[in-house]
Amino acid sequence: VVRFQSSDLKDQQKYYKWIVDIERTIADVHPLLVGMLKTCFEADLRVVAVWNSDIANVEIRVIEPSGEVCHSLHNHTSIGGLLSQDCRGFGPLEYVLKRAVKGTYTVKIKLFDSLPVHVPIFVALRIYTKYGQKDQRTVFFTRALRKPREEIVVGKIVV
Repeated sequence: VVRFQSSDLKDQQKYYKWIVDIERTIADVHPLLVGMLKTCFEADLRVVAVWNSDIANVEIRVIEPSGEVCHSLHNHTSIGGLLSQDCRGFGPLEYVLKRAVKGTYTVKIKLFDSLPVHVPIFVALRIYTKYGQKDQRTVFFTRALRKPREEIVVGKIVV
């Protein structure tokens, strides 16, 4: 198993996207391969969002214990939080923090823009703590965004 060693931000972003793509592709093929990938890529906090509309632009915002906010225009934080590149339609969008500092992390989602919304945009989120580790925990949420620029708190994670 090759471990990622680059400190270049663009390389890290490509790697995180690659992990998500590979996980999605092989999840149905063989569970042991997914387990191998998880041990290669451990993170104290991981948030993944997907949504049901290709006309919507959904954003994850994570407020770290210091008050620093990780979002699409500030996607790399001082403690190492990294948000994948902004994507339109369906997602996935992902926030990853390799080594979390103690404190509370607030996860928000925002309907950044879309065509006029006549039906809710449903966002499915998976929040992992200790991702790829023996004591990994996963929580699933589904939230509805009903109007442009709407922002809601999904949850708070205490590390």
